[in-house]
Amino acid sequence: MRKTPQKMKLPTCFMAFQEGEVTSISSSSNSYTTFDKLQDVYDELVFEFRASFSKNKKLISKLKLENERLSKTNLEFEEKLREYETNI
Repeated sequence: MRKTPQKMKLPTCFMAFQEGEVTSISSSSNSYTTFDKLQDVYDELVFEFRASFSKNKKLISKLKLENERLSKTNLEFEEKLREYETNI
């Protein structure tokens, strides 16, 4: 496999072929090819990614809210601690 320079970014693509078999466009459209199989798997992965992303997006939103709440509570405790320290 040929290495590409680090500065150059190439798009990801999938290619499939069957060795020793040459087909024309019209005949390959009538059969379920390796490319079709790869396309189906790719489509399934995209669907799973979107579902997972949506689920994680909700979780991230909840975690951000919890973080804000805990940060506020932390600040309140720090203020109380300072008050206690000045009273001592």
